[in-house]
Amino acid sequence: MSGGWVAAFVVVLSACFLILGACAGGNDDRESSGSASASPTAPGNSSDGGSAAATPTIIAVQGFEEVTVVSGLDQPTNFAFAPDGRIFIAGQQGDVRIVRDGVLLPTAFVELTVNSFKQRGLFGLALDPDFEANGYVYLYFTLEHDAANPSGPKMNRLIRVTADGDVAAPGSEIVLLGSVVGDPSHSFCEDFPSGSDCLPADGCCHVGGGLRFAPDGTLFVATGDGASTIELRFRSQNLDSLAGKMLRINPDGSAPADNPYFTGDPAANRSKVWAYGLREPFRFGLQPGTALPFIGDVGGLFWEEINIAYPGVNLGWPCYEGQGRHYGAEQYPICETLFLEGPDAVAPPLHTYPNPGNRAVIGGDFALTYPEPYAGAYFFGDWAQSTISYLTVDDDNNLIDVQEFATGAGGPVALKTGPDGEIYYLAWNAGELRHIRWAG
Repeated sequence: MSGGWVAAFVVVLSACFLILGACAGGNDDRESSGSASASPTAPGNSSDGGSAAATPTIIAVQGFEEVTVVSGLDQPTNFAFAPDGRIFIAGQQGDVRIVRDGVLLPTAFVELTVNSFKQRGLFGLALDPDFEANGYVYLYFTLEHDAANPSGPKMNRLIRVTADGDVAAPGSEIVLLGSVVGDPSHSFCEDFPSGSDCLPADGCCHVGGGLRFAPDGTLFVATGDGASTIELRFRSQNLDSLAGKMLRINPDGSAPADNPYFTGDPAANRSKVWAYGLREPFRFGLQPGTALPFIGDVGGLFWEEINIAYPGVNLGWPCYEGQGRHYGAEQYPICETLFLEGPDAVAPPLHTYPNPGNRAVIGGDFALTYPEPYAGAYFFGDWAQSTISYLTVDDDNNLIDVQEFATGAGGPVALKTGPDGEIYYLAWNAGELRHIRWAG
């Protein structure tokens, strides 16, 4: 890994704005202080975030064109390609729809009861590598356990359901992560013993939700810190908490024995941790050949990050942000201890860009079949700016270049490589799944 951490972080701040977006949890310090939020129920409904559905995408590179795969989607958040050509698309309100032969089927595959307050809801979707044989569909969402208090603290859950044709088989739901959900009097993960199978969503935001299967059949799960206070952000540094992590699990929810913090107990939270120190790793992609997660971690005060999650690394949050120490972190003992270990105790981001208050990085995927220099490039978005960019790395994963690829992208909320090796993305504001096609 390349790069180094800046020893000091000097802050000059005259005004800040709450980040808006599907994964943008906003400025932690303002949220924690109880200041009012202008954030809508979900991204795409604000003048600050994304771009209007009628605004055409402008691709800055000749030879590419954009094709709409399907339109008319309601608050789409994620998608997955089935081997038979169907496309599964998740919606924030808890529904999963299927596109068959370019047509959005009228009947939902499944409709979950979720809490969709602000940036909660259904955000994770993946199909099992052996989907043709077992029909397994994996879903990550915020569970509603107290409908009388929709804005109150909640918890997230990862489940598996089994497809029966174009619908989920009734009674097939199996809980893989987040079996502890509490009740109105026990709404925080901290209300339960340390190491409990609990995925917090007590804040409005930072719930995570990225899901990707690796070639070895393990499932990577990205979780946010879910914090409603400054103190709760430190879950990200606690290996016995599932929050603020890149987890790696088997399809049954247990931990693989070759995980970096495996304790001998495949059910232990610590055993499931691949990397830690994340804030809102809403979306990520796996690098071909290495299966390393390249994560888009939405920033707190000033920086958006693209991180590489090597096994066992600490990515720094909430003690570090961007290339330096997070503003005010020195006053917290956990950060003070981490700073004493020196800059090598954490892995610096691969790429950062400043957030003046209206940015929300969306991690993406690697293009496979475009011509050079786009073949092998990592495409990622920014929801609030409605942009798509790409970066390239050398054989040692040192950053080579970052370039803006498209603007006016309608609030990109998920980017994935399709079966043809080209990039597809969900445009939240337009309610569309789009294909970035090489036309030559």
